[in-house]
Amino acid sequence: MKKIRLISIMLALIISASFLSCSNNSQTDNSGNNNVTEKNSNTSADTVETADPYNDELETEDFGGYEFRINSRDNPWLHGNILAEEMNGEVLNDAMYQRQVNVAERFNVVFTEEVHDDGNSTVARNAILANEDAYDLINARCTAALAFAQEGLVLPLSQLPYINLDKVYWDKSLTEDANIGNNMYYPIGDMSLAVMDMTALMCFNKQMIQDFDLENPYNLVNDLKWTFDKYLEMTSAVVSDIDGNGKWDENDRYGTLGATFYYGYSLLMANNVKAINKDDNNNPVFDAPTNEKFINAWNRTIDIMYSNNQWFDSKTGGQADEKMNSIFKENKALFYGTAFSEIEALRDMETDFGIIPFPMADESVGRYYTRANWFEAHLVPITNSDTNRTSKIIEALAAESGRLVFPAYYEIAISSKTARDEESIQMLDIIKNSRILDLADNLWCDQIRNGFLVSMLDNKSTEIVSALEKRAKSVTKTLEKAIEGFNNSGN
Repeated sequence: MKKIRLISIMLALIISASFLSCSNNSQTDNSGNNNVTEKNSNTSADTVETADPYNDELETEDFGGYEFRINSRDNPWLHGNILAEEMNGEVLNDAMYQRQVNVAERFNVVFTEEVHDDGNSTVARNAILANEDAYDLINARCTAALAFAQEGLVLPLSQLPYINLDKVYWDKSLTEDANIGNNMYYPIGDMSLAVMDMTALMCFNKQMIQDFDLENPYNLVNDLKWTFDKYLEMTSAVVSDIDGNGKWDENDRYGTLGATFYYGYSLLMANNVKAINKDDNNNPVFDAPTNEKFINAWNRTIDIMYSNNQWFDSKTGGQADEKMNSIFKENKALFYGTAFSEIEALRDMETDFGIIPFPMADESVGRYYTRANWFEAHLVPITNSDTNRTSKIIEALAAESGRLVFPAYYEIAISSKTARDEESIQMLDIIKNSRILDLADNLWCDQIRNGFLVSMLDNKSTEIVSALEKRAKSVTKTLEKAIEGFNNSGN
């Protein structure tokens, strides 16, 4: 476990004005349509001032050098930590460092962070149970956050007066998805890069698009014509048993690469279905066994995955799959269904690749649905001694995350060995603004997603109704316990 101590000094982070202009102006409306909106559209032609979307509207306050203590979980697959130790010339690291410098100087605080790899945040839990005011902010694995909230160990957002979920740097919809009932305990937004790390996307091989004279995926996405049918049409055009031996392996050419965990479940959710939905009170319900839309989406997903040998999975079951990465780099797959956390492994690819969302079911849907399969939760323990100060610092960090850190994250995502893909900026906004959460995919992944759904996709099983019915009683009991805990602990 390491501790990071920040000295408040002013350093400059340079992010190109053209990049910021692109990322801030491209927005997706509530219907999912890709609309380019003008900031401050009510401004007259004679006025050039534009509103700052990252203005947190907080009054500057001197907290007298207070040590703001953070407890964070980190692992190799996501960005769980909040602080950076120092400037090192890497764009994301330096943006994170500048974020904490800006907030530290503005409010005269000193940040410290304990970083661990414990999925249960045991040290933080023990401190709370001992009634110790040890941390101002806990950044925990989503499953640990669920337990903390159920047991009444953390404060609801209603007791954190300066957190404003209506601000652009928070994702209010995802926050509601992730929480249960009327008591919300953890906000989701730009401060949590882990959510974006585990957001689904498709990479496409630009050289193969050209070689096979296929339609431009960017245009298809923007024109809302990027559908399941169009996707299968394009994959069918490239599939080939290259060596002619009748055996489909890494020596052949495919429409799509992707582990079932990433590709299959993301394709399922692109239908805008979830194994766990919410009722009118924002409580989770396991209605999948009788949900005709979910059943139809499941069967459609199976059809697409196994159509015309278009899909290849190395079946390693792990992350950062070297075999599939090599196939993609060798121009033997048109698409790669994966997540943001996996893109870094493709940075040395000689051929340029682009990033797009998973397709929509058909044009009548009118928008894209993107799976965010995981999140790290920001929690404030019940032992906190000053909720005004804490919520103000969290809000300021969130605003600086939107202003500095997310543009840097985008910069890394769109930069390859050979080029900087400007067109992908707009795609990243579409992906980010179309995210949905299925609690069966995160909070209860062990019981539902990993418990049986992924293996059923792997085995091409269409016996989904009986599988869901078999588990309905136990899942419902789990949900009832969570609902009771959330509703009682916030009172």
